[in-house]
Amino acid sequence: MRTRTVLLRHGPGTGQPGDRCAIQEHRARLGLDPKSDAVPKTDCWVLVRAVTVFNDLFPPTVKGAKVRTTTLLPYLDLLTGTRAAEETEWKRAWAAVDVVARVIAADELARADFGDLAVALRELAPLVGSATGKQALAVLEEAYCSGRGCSYASSAANVIHVAIANDDLVGTVVVAARAAAGVDGFATNVKRILDAMFRSTEADE
Repeated sequence: MRTRTVLLRHGPGTGQPGDRCAIQEHRARLGLDPKSDAVPKTDCWVLVRAVTVFNDLFPPTVKGAKVRTTTLLPYLDLLTGTRAAEETEWKRAWAAVDVVARVIAADELARADFGDLAVALRELAPLVGSATGKQALAVLEEAYCSGRGCSYASSAANVIHVAIANDDLVGTVVVAARAAAGVDGFATNVKRILDAMFRSTEADE
């Protein structure tokens, strides 16, 4: 019943029912002050930040609100209890990087007629750190340095560079989320990214 009445807004609202962003709605469900969009103490910073950024990347329109709600609402209850050590949160961040810079990037390279490079990306192991990230970088750099044009390759490479710098956990997820917003099928890609982030630490739990 709850999913039929909630409509998530663009950006933080007053916190009143019907005027909440995703994290305000999540806080309300936990019995916390919904006027705030602060990360609950029980929750993973990286996951909450991802949901927050995705919330505001959907357009501020009625249609955008409907798609935003349908896409993000199922993940809110999953956030509770996800707070973990920094190592675990980096696993989640790299899971987002992998989807953005390897999976989605391969799709975009194929669309831009870089079929061989798309195959090369898909055949790489999942990106989980600097070593695997640099392997993907080599493929992406070949695409955007070719002169044939694939703007997403440059965006995906930037995501990897930020992750490899290893000094901005939340920033890595923000850059990854914004890169995903630059291609078609955004709602589908949001689900791919969030699903991967949650799955990445299932073995640790």
